[in-house]
Amino acid sequence: NFCRSCIMSHWEKYTNFPCPQCKETSTERNLSTNRQLANVIKIVKILQCSKRRHEDDLCEEHGKKLKLFCAEDQRPICVQCDRSQDHQFHDVTPIDEAAEDYRKLFQIHLDLLKKELDDLFKYKCSEQEKDKELKSEREIKRQKITSEFEELHQF
Repeated sequence: NFCRSCIMSHWEKYTNFPCPQCKETSTERNLSTNRQLANVIKIVKILQCSKRRHEDDLCEEHGKKLKLFCAEDQRPICVQCDRSQDHQFHDVTPIDEAAEDYRKLFQIHLDLLKKELDDLFKYKCSEQEKDKELKSEREIKRQKITSEFEELHQF
């Protein structure tokens, strides 16, 4: 999995772009988004943002320390914000708990991605093995046809 902008910048430089993973070249330029990875990246960005704010940022509106996390707004808030009507019916938790929940969620997504990558690697290996077998069979048949043709040509 690689970011779209990196791949696109490489495509501008090369006609046949080598895959960053397997190094095979392809003229195919269709990209599909890995939604699970995109969700994991979103969570990491939220955690990084939350951690930075948690450590040294204050609420812009009230000047109080950001100690809570609003799940609906996906941002840290202060205690006074939590009491306001804006967050009255929102799911609000202590920022440390929210960070731990997101870390667990991140780990779950990461584990799923690792399993998916492992499954894809196994599938790729089995397909490469099938490809080798088919090429070998093709070569054997080609040799057989060539020898039969030579025999027929002698008559």
